[in-house]
Amino acid sequence: MLPTYIRKPDGSVFINPAKRHVKPYALLTNPLTAAVPASGSSPPITMPIDTQGHFEAFYAVCDRTGPATILIFDPGTNRFLMNREIHIDTIVSGLSGTGGQRPFIWPESYFFNVEDAGRAITVQFRDLSGDANDIRFMLEGRRFYTKEAPPDIYAKMYEYFGRKERTNVYFLTTDAEVVLPAAGPPTETQAFARVTDEAEFEIFKIASVADGPYEWTIRDTGTGRILSNGFHTNTMRTGTAEFPFIFVEPLLVERNYQLQITFRNLSGATNNVFFTMIGRRLYYAQ
Repeated sequence: MLPTYIRKPDGSVFINPAKRHVKPYALLTNPLTAAVPASGSSPPITMPIDTQGHFEAFYAVCDRTGPATILIFDPGTNRFLMNREIHIDTIVSGLSGTGGQRPFIWPESYFFNVEDAGRAITVQFRDLSGDANDIRFMLEGRRFYTKEAPPDIYAKMYEYFGRKERTNVYFLTTDAEVVLPAAGPPTETQAFARVTDEAEFEIFKIASVADGPYEWTIRDTGTGRILSNGFHTNTMRTGTAEFPFIFVEPLLVERNYQLQITFRNLSGATNNVFFTMIGRRLYYAQ
């Protein structure tokens, strides 16, 4: 958030002139409602960004009639914002119909530069409810109206834009779906989540959705360290998009490394687990 006031060396203050050129903005899908068929998928749905001003997204909210997965893709950079589809309730607020009251704030924004041409982002949903599922999805952020800004403000904005194009929010889930057998401890199910060679990944938050309770541990295969001295339950060390679990110290995973997550079922029945690590990608030269 830009400061509203700037203090001069003599102690007096004045309104930050950059505030005139930066405004809050909500980016919606076109069409506004995605009609997802029962147990089916929507086509990729466009969220268009015109050339009036650059857009920086900070969080997502939705209204929906049932659970679903989501896949987000940026055609402008040819990048997905996740390694595969993830449960919508792990990164988008709206679980209880109060998404606007409890928005899930991403640990890093996502920036869209529209200097030369308009941009778009696409979202695709898959229904998990077994019924027709109407989903309205929105990205909340801000727009930079640089074309009308004076040269000094324009230059400062572009210095900021350069930094934002080297980092962006990213969501990492397990490489394959996690389905825990009904047998409880000591039966264990191993899952892996690989970070590709494009960028480092730094994890700030963890969220999950499951059919029932489970316990888990996580191991950093790069160092061989297990990040706890025992198993913790899902209610102890994961949350949802509206109330995610937050690491005290972000976990940096280097390129081409993977995390190993070990699950043990506590539900007494087959347990589908959607496990999401929320963080940022760092596209810096090695």
